[in-house]
Amino acid sequence: MKAVYSDYVESAEYIRSKITEAGQKMPKLAIILGSGLGCYADTLEDPVTIPYKDIPHFPVSTVSYQKGELVCGLRGNVPVLAMNGRFHYYEGWEMWQTAYPIGVFKLLGIEKLIITNAAGGISDDLDKGDIMLIEDHISLFCPNPLIGKNYDEFGVRFPDMSRAYDKKLCEEAIKCAEKV
Repeated sequence: MKAVYSDYVESAEYIRSKITEAGQKMPKLAIILGSGLGCYADTLEDPVTIPYKDIPHFPVSTVSYQKGELVCGLRGNVPVLAMNGRFHYYEGWEMWQTAYPIGVFKLLGIEKLIITNAAGGISDDLDKGDIMLIEDHISLFCPNPLIGKNYDEFGVRFPDMSRAYDKKLCEEAIKCAEKV
């Protein structure tokens, strides 16, 4: 059964309470850490760690090398919410469950989302650890995670995908990648 809006609210309220109880500012930026990037969460200053298993209605990753936790902390002076481990369709989760955190992030006030993954298999020219930027995609997901009741609080049912990736953020990502 697909989550109802009150489930998203309950998840967001729980996360917000843990962050504010620890005296942290609520972040406007979230990052979903893909394979091999979990160590990024360890670089956040003054971290607040929230295991997925403690968050109401949140799926729990079954991939052994992913920690399965949200980490809120500072990177420089910027509050960041890092999703350390994710839920995969291949683990047996429904597509809507893999997208569930995005709705929760919206309710938390997240304005920018960076999603990382291990996409190196897309080209023989890439080696493990190479940085690449995905600028566009063809959705091959079946079923679509947007199926089911639409909650207006999250926005339109079918968002404009002609600009799914923010051009300015992509340009900034390229500049950062060139530095490293």
